[in-house]
Amino acid sequence: MKIKVLLVLLLLAMSSFSFHPIHVSITEITFDQKDQELEVVIRVFVDDLETSVMKSNQTEELDLSDTAPAVTSKLVSDYLATRFSISVNGKERSWKYLGQEIEGLSMLCYIQVAKVSSLEVIEIKNTVVTELYEDQSNIINVVVGENVRSLRLMRYHAAGTLKF
Repeated sequence: MKIKVLLVLLLLAMSSFSFHPIHVSITEITFDQKDQELEVVIRVFVDDLETSVMKSNQTEELDLSDTAPAVTSKLVSDYLATRFSISVNGKERSWKYLGQEIEGLSMLCYIQVAKVSSLEVIEIKNTVVTELYEDQSNIINVVVGENVRSLRLMRYHAAGTLKF
């Protein structure tokens, strides 16, 4: 009996390394006035992103950390294209996916929005991973000079607007 209890505890302890009870992504958007662009970094848990990409591609297995970088870029970029959008000063803007890197349990996805001469109003829509978890929070921080404004987007409140 003691061995069974120890085995169960060991399995629970091992599974806790890959399980996280928090469902959140953090997006940092910085307006670079000199280069006239928005620099975007989306940080999301790798396991959640893998599950979302698998679901959207109807695939049964995927390991983004072990897939060829070009394939990972394509899969993640295509997924984000359906889940992340930015409007600046009332006009929807296209963005360029620059790539990604894994840092701990998170994947950092790098995006650029070019030719942004001014930023007075920004609208962001972010539904990353909300199809998986009803409690998914997508925190958005927008930095314009010394000003920082934030939004919390969720499944039923997927877009928000900030004025500078």
